[in-house]
Amino acid sequence: MTKRIGILLPLAVWASACSTTDPGKTNDLGNAGTTGTGGTMDDGGDDVDPIPASLEVSVDAYTGDVGQTFMVTVRVFNADGVELPDVGTDVAVADPATAEVLGPQVTFLTEGVFVVTATLDDGSLATDADPIRIDDNGPQIAMTSPASGAWLSGEEVEVTGTVTDLLAGVDTVTVQGEAVALTDDGSFSTTVPLSPGATAIEVRATDIDGNASDAWLGVMAGDALDPLESMPGLQVSIGGSGIEAIAAPLLVQLDDEAVEAAVKATNPIAAGSVSCVDYSANLRSVEYGTPALKVTPEDGAVAIEIELSDLEAVVRVTADVCGVTSVADNITLTDSLTTIAADVAMGYYPAIGGVIVGMPEKSVTYADLNVDYGTIDSALSFAGLSVSDLGIDVGAYLETVILEVVAAELPPPIVNALEAMAFSETLDVLGSVVELATEINAIEPTVDGVAVLLNSTSTGPAPDPELPELPGSLDLPGAPPSGDNSVNLALSLALDELNRILYLAHASGAFRIGISDEELGLDTAIIDFVFPGATTLNLTFEPTLPPVLTPSDTGSMLDLSMLSLQMEARGLVDGVDTELVTGFVHVLGSVNAGINAEGEIALEVTGITPVVDVETPDASGVAAAEGLEDTLATVSAGIIGDLFPAITFAIPEVEGMSLVGTGAETAGDAQTWVRIDADIVE
Repeated sequence: MTKRIGILLPLAVWASACSTTDPGKTNDLGNAGTTGTGGTMDDGGDDVDPIPASLEVSVDAYTGDVGQTFMVTVRVFNADGVELPDVGTDVAVADPATAEVLGPQVTFLTEGVFVVTATLDDGSLATDADPIRIDDNGPQIAMTSPASGAWLSGEEVEVTGTVTDLLAGVDTVTVQGEAVALTDDGSFSTTVPLSPGATAIEVRATDIDGNASDAWLGVMAGDALDPLESMPGLQVSIGGSGIEAIAAPLLVQLDDEAVEAAVKATNPIAAGSVSCVDYSANLRSVEYGTPALKVTPEDGAVAIEIELSDLEAVVRVTADVCGVTSVADNITLTDSLTTIAADVAMGYYPAIGGVIVGMPEKSVTYADLNVDYGTIDSALSFAGLSVSDLGIDVGAYLETVILEVVAAELPPPIVNALEAMAFSETLDVLGSVVELATEINAIEPTVDGVAVLLNSTSTGPAPDPELPELPGSLDLPGAPPSGDNSVNLALSLALDELNRILYLAHASGAFRIGISDEELGLDTAIIDFVFPGATTLNLTFEPTLPPVLTPSDTGSMLDLSMLSLQMEARGLVDGVDTELVTGFVHVLGSVNAGINAEGEIALEVTGITPVVDVETPDASGVAAAEGLEDTLATVSAGIIGDLFPAITFAIPEVEGMSLVGTGAETAGDAQTWVRIDADIVE
């Protein structure tokens, strides 16, 4: 709202008597006098004319503020221009109500242009000093366009208005800190660039005396989103280390004792008759070191390697060789490093409504495989046979069992983890309940990990019909952040979704507020000091635009803006309910994205700066209005600060594990996402 802050007072040029006589004497008006100052006079001669013929009046300054004291100097001269000492004089102003006069000191009590007049103590030789301008108020600023609270399209806006100062004259005018020129009628026009989001436009002016004033208006710029439509609002990126943590249960199933037990449960692993040889093979033991899992993200799949060190498998073979001889000995398989490799493909398929994880390619390789057949081959040679003729392939059998374990045990925890990324949350924003729901849209394996893209929808209470209708919630363009293979898991929220949540709360009236002096803790004396004559105070704030979050230049910080809150202060004056002041409050603040003590994603307001712009139709009250704005800004800071509680989201849980947040920051190609990093722990 534009401040009306110019002033026009009539020029006061009057004369009255105030003598400067010898100390202790009084003039004809009863005012104590002072001794005049000046040159010397020859008392013994008659070459110096002692008769005053003229006065010269000067003041130590010719501009100042209300309440400032000026020192007046009066000099008396004869007809020859010789200064006469010790001549009584008097100083005065035309209207005694405008100034206090004490000897040569004059203190002005109101604004205007004034003249100090000096006379001899008999009232003759009235002489004026140069005019003195008393000016406390800055220029009057009237904003013409755009309207405060407007939602604009385009990347710039024309800002127009007028600036006048009829007392001292306008010296400088700036819009958003840039100087602008005024036309002869005091009008200006300039173009201000706009970025998507809220913009607070400041016009600041100074007059020739150095008095300043400002005016603010708030607008919104950018495209709008339908607040009821689904949008790509979240992304979860799982790095290689995160996939390793998710796949860790597989290693339990691949423990050598577990594999040994699984194989023994199928003994004999081979049995039958070949030619005249009857045989049976039973696994006796499988031993290897602790399995080590290595994950390498790739485009389109995730490469998994499981390393088994110092593998040793023992199979007991018994055989009757044609009724002539028999053998009972061990086949021992050893390898220093056995590697199981698999390409894990994954995706989300809407047709079946679920996540699918598969392993189209898998294999086992050995570093230095060695098979010791003991005495079995020599015994079989009697019948012209070997172990291979019996079909006993210990290595192949182990490969089959291990790959079956991997194929059965690896996909489920990955599927569960991916499906757990779709979550819902109930948010309470100042009593306005907003429901956030997400669903998987796509799963994309990349070299930076696995990206899970989620669509989000939010629903809020019914709109407040008394609030202005808006085109929707703010649309901030910008792709989500790329994955980070070094991070277990990164959950990214689009500012579009966060702004939609704030929009829905705003639309339901959550940010409308009314507060009384009792709630503010103000007594009558304070109210009367701020609003003379008022005995009560009620403040109301009516939002015209929703609060919005936009990227800040400072890392994890976000800029919070809620512009053009219509403010009204009412109170009882002489028992009558009276409008005390109206205007706008523009809220500028910052929000920190982080992890709170409960391990939740938290958006916490870390600073609020209300800018108050009150209507001042009386141009002579500009200075008082500036002071009132500062007072109301201080009062509003606490009130409006309470409008922005922390918004928290629980980090999704993975079955059998939990996510512990490690940090948060803005991210994405336009910094229009908030990324929260987390570790996956059992």
